[in-house]
Amino acid sequence: MAKSIFADAPIAPTPKKKGGKQARTVKMPGLRNLNEVTKAVAVLMAVRETLVAEIKEKMISEFIQTGVATKQRPDNFVGEDGDETASCQLRKRSSASSLSPEEIEICKKHNIPLDTNVSQSETFIFNSAYLSDTKLMAKIEAALSKVPGLPADLIMKQPEISKTFTNDQSLDKMFMLGESAVQELIGILGVTAITPRFSEESDMVGIMTRVWHMVGASASLRDVARNAAANPISIIERKRKAA
Repeated sequence: MAKSIFADAPIAPTPKKKGGKQARTVKMPGLRNLNEVTKAVAVLMAVRETLVAEIKEKMISEFIQTGVATKQRPDNFVGEDGDETASCQLRKRSSASSLSPEEIEICKKHNIPLDTNVSQSETFIFNSAYLSDTKLMAKIEAALSKVPGLPADLIMKQPEISKTFTNDQSLDKMFMLGESAVQELIGILGVTAITPRFSEESDMVGIMTRVWHMVGASASLRDVARNAAANPISIIERKRKAA
């Protein structure tokens, strides 16, 4: 059988992309120090984020235990560890942070008081496409319900736009409930905050030595540090955008 010039055609080679011009290299003393400090900063940021999450878990447990025992919103407290202390706070979720429909349903289930701000009420409006039709508007004015050939979309529904958020009674009501309900609600209604109160120690070499020893002694923190060192810029940029 004769070969087909189409079916048996050889595969055309893929054109090679032309490489960009390679940047020239210039000796730049101090660059190594800068890059290593950048990696160290990223590692410290990531480790701090991990430690904050661990401390906040302990704070939430303390607030739940105290609140459930007293059936009222517990006071904020000062946490201490040796010479270092921090103000540990439970605040109501900001009104700027609206609750999701799922969160609202959970709050309704437990009869938690909430506030709602309506920025646009639900109503019916005339479709603006017909407002310039003077003849049609005259008929509507005469007898809206009897206009022959009335467009089906003449009147349109404007949906309500609103947001629901916590109020000053939300947390108080929450702590009147049982422990399981408080555990379900506290992450919805409240936010925790840590404000460090630093000791007067100024031995930075000693502080850095203890920090690196702490990281090295913990397998989980070593993993956090390793990942941060591999992607230092992304860690730093993420924290900058979150600030």
